Amino acid sequence: MKYFDHDSTAGNDDKIVSLRLMHGGAAVDAYWCILEELYRCETEFKTEKNQAGFLSLSHRLCIDVEELSTFVSAMVDVGLLEASDDGNAVFSERAKANIETYHKRQETARENGKKGGRKPKANRRKTNPDTKGKPQASRGPARPETKEKEKLLDTHKGYPNNYASVGAAAAGAAPPAAKAHGKPRCPLCKAPLFRNSQTGKYDCPVCLDSFEAGAVVWP
Repeated sequence: MKYFDHDSTAGNDDKIVSLRLMHGGAAVDAYWCILEELYRCETEFKTEKNQAGFLSLSHRLCIDVEELSTFVSAMVDVGLLEASDDGNAVFSERAKANIETYHKRQETARENGKKGGRKPKANRRKTNPDTKGKPQASRGPARPETKEKEKLLDTHKGYPNNYASVGAAAAGAAPPAAKAHGKPRCPLCKAPLFRNSQTGKYDCPVCLDSFEAGAVVWP
C-alpha cells in the first residue's frame, strides 16, 4: 500500500503520549516509521538486531540498534504494536485489517472491470421491467396528423426552419386576417409579395421594391 489513514488526533492518543513520555519524540518517530513499513511491505516487521530492515531503520533514525530495540519493546508494552509468537517481529492488528480491506476492494474493482463495470443501481429511465421493450401506453389522446410542410415549421428552439417553403414562412409572418385570405399584394403591380426576414419588409419580385406592412394590399 502506498497510503494509509492517519488520524488527525493521533498525537493526543494515550498510547502515543505514553511512548513520548517514556522515551521522547525519537520513539514516536520510530513508531511511525515502523507503521509505514508494515503498510508498504504488508507483512510483519522483523525486529532481530541483525536484520537488514532493522539495521536500515536505526541508520535512518540516527540511533543505534540497542536504542531502537528499546523503543520497539516500549511500543509493544503500551499496546501500539503486537509481538509475534516467536518474539522476532512486530505487527499491528489495525494495519492488518486495513490491508485486508484494501485487497478486497481491489479484487471487487478487478471483477467489475472484467464484467464491463458496475451495473446501474436503479433504472434511470424508470421503465416498467414487465414490458420488456414493449411500447408504453399513450399518456393522452393521439394528436391529429400534421402535414409534412407544417411540421417543418416547428423547431425545438423556435427558430425559423430553413427547409420550410418561402410561401409557408410568409404565411406564418402575416397577420391573422392575411392568413385567412391569402398573400399580400404589391400596391403597384398587384403581384404577390414575400416578407424579407432580415428587413421585416415585403419585397415585390416584379417591381423589385420593398414595402412596409401598412403599405401592402391584403386580399
